[in-house]
Amino acid sequence: LPLQMAEVPTFEVGDYIYIPGIKAALDNPGTTFKGYVIHEDAPVTEITLYMESLTAEEREIIKAGSLINFNKNRQM
Repeated sequence: LPLQMAEVPTFEVGDYIYIPGIKAALDNPGTTFKGYVIHEDAPVTEITLYMESLTAEEREIIKAGSLINFNKNRQM
């Protein structure tokens, strides 16, 4: 996903980022949403993420999982 954040990242290689409701976030371009960094050796921290505006087709490609899946689904 083309995610961005305004603050300095607080995560490292090996950490996980959990974003609840990511599909809903894709349907509301230009909005910010919360994510959670699950650190290997530290407490979970909250981060604020956003995506620049995407076209409707770009959002559908992301929701399909890949351009290949998107094209396959369109041909059906």
